[in-house]
Amino acid sequence: MIEARDDHPHPIGPDPAWSESYYFNFHDPASGLAGFTRIGFRPNEGVADGNLFLFLPEGGAVAVLNRETRADDPADITVGGLVYERLIDLQGWRVRCGGTGLAFERAADLDIGATTVASPAGGRVIDVAIDLSFGAAMPPFGTSGRRQRSDDARAAAASVAAGHFEQLCSVRGSVRAGEAHVRVKGIGLRDRSWGPRDWSAPWGWRWFSIPFGEDLALGVHAVILPGREVQAGWAWRDGALVKVAGFTLDTTYQDRFQRSLVIEASDVEGRTYTIEGDVSSVIPLRVGGTRIAEGLTTFTMDGRTGTGIAEYLDNTPAT
Repeated sequence: MIEARDDHPHPIGPDPAWSESYYFNFHDPASGLAGFTRIGFRPNEGVADGNLFLFLPEGGAVAVLNRETRADDPADITVGGLVYERLIDLQGWRVRCGGTGLAFERAADLDIGATTVASPAGGRVIDVAIDLSFGAAMPPFGTSGRRQRSDDARAAAASVAAGHFEQLCSVRGSVRAGEAHVRVKGIGLRDRSWGPRDWSAPWGWRWFSIPFGEDLALGVHAVILPGREVQAGWAWRDGALVKVAGFTLDTTYQDRFQRSLVIEASDVEGRTYTIEGDVSSVIPLRVGGTRIAEGLTTFTMDGRTGTGIAEYLDNTPAT
């Protein structure tokens, strides 16, 4: 069960890859602007990363990257010019960022490592400032890591996080990227994870943030391990939060990236969901041999449409 204390730093574990991370994404339907941001503390490695990525309406993208050398897991969530402020436990957060970013005409032209743009040709430096408020639209869904799990769940948790929860949010505020200034009124999702995070441990994962509105949203993911796949997810509908029992995924690829997809999911109450996704823009990230494709995706279900993220992680086989 997720409790208010899970919105605060957790005791640092002994694993060298122990991590505490905070993630937010958003989409403004009026402008088409979208983005996601993550701060991750890895105290046993002595590093903290704070990154922001924007999907521009015309198909471009902006990256703001920060890294600090530090060995703590602080209550003040700040890395470089990126600041996350906890307003009310499990209810409200404020996300601010000020600094410079690198803008590209095509999102796929980014080749982002941990703190650097590996292929900066064609990029230009711009000023970036965001100030967004995230208000909870549903209770948090996830696990605190304090309860016993099945063997499959333990294996998945050991590779990606011991504790994890997600929460649908309303999003309000402003984003300035270069000459563009957008007043944001939209929807998004926040994600909290803590425990060992070894990006290279699973063969891959598929993670979907699927918001149709404050009254209807889904979140499903699958961690792909040798010989098995561990799935989890939730559905928020009509004021009720229901666990997803399982799902199938059919993906069409083009130029290495996901371009369209169909998810067939069912919840523990027997309701089924058929969701089609059209990926309009992909930001490619990498951590060592791990490749992560962040796809801005328009989802359609039962006449409703919404824009979220389809994240595909794949590990490069050792040679």
